[in-house]
Amino acid sequence: MGDVRDWLTLAQVLALLVSVVINVWIYFAARSDERWKTMRHEFTEGDRLMAERLGGLDRDVGASKASFDKRLSVLETTVSGLPKHGDVRQIRDQLAHIDKSVAALDERTEHTAEAVARIEKYLLERK
Repeated sequence: MGDVRDWLTLAQVLALLVSVVINVWIYFAARSDERWKTMRHEFTEGDRLMAERLGGLDRDVGASKASFDKRLSVLETTVSGLPKHGDVRQIRDQLAHIDKSVAALDERTEHTAEAVARIEKYLLERK
């Protein structure tokens, strides 16, 4: 049984070595091949075209950034006149105070209206 395993291990090692040798041979054969040079030229040309397109993209991005900066400046100018957080808090507190005052006045007015109604009723009955 050990002999069979030894032979299988040897066959696996030989298969690996043959695969490595074939891959190395293909690499060097393709490297000196005219197709490889053509392919490298195409990649270089593709890189150049991509760089040109990205350059145009940079110009577009620059124009967009300038437009964005202008809009942001207008927005900042508009927002600068708005009340700040502290101002809004003061307004809210003042409105709460006014609500309490109005509620108290409503209560007093209600009592006054009831008193006036009683006086009116009394005066009408005495007539």
